[in-house]
Amino acid sequence: MQRFLQVLFWAVIPAAFVGPGTVTTAASSGARFEYALLWALVFSTLATFVLQEASARIAIVSGQPLAAAIHRQFRGSRGWIGIAALVVGAIILGCAAFQVGNVLGAVAGAQLALPWSPRLVTVALGLAAGFLLYRGSQQTVARVLGVVVAVRG
Repeated sequence: MQRFLQVLFWAVIPAAFVGPGTVTTAASSGARFEYALLWALVFSTLATFVLQEASARIAIVSGQPLAAAIHRQFRGSRGWIGIAALVVGAIILGCAAFQVGNVLGAVAGAQLALPWSPRLVTVALGLAAGFLLYRGSQQTVARVLGVVVAVRG
């Protein structure tokens, strides 16, 4: 039972945090631009399908996870350039773009309760998250996120 509750807890936190920023950003963009951005939705959906399908094929054919297949492909003295480009382009910039949606959603939600400017809320959220990640343990981060999810609920 203890293990089940741990799995449930760790499943609820991502489910609660993945969507709100994205939903808020998408809803405000949709309200503002109406159907003008429909092409972006269709393109991103198709691109996601194609890339995930290609990743699955590589993993199935090679019998290795995608990261191991990429590492094997880019071996050698110049291979680090391809891996560095992949890490910077796909991982760092991709995560940064994803987090922008989460931060915008958090700022929009915080502004409902706080009379602060959006810039101040953004800086405050960034500093709080940075401090928590720098000083907190995994348990502390989990507890803080659990409290935030409960308050939001």
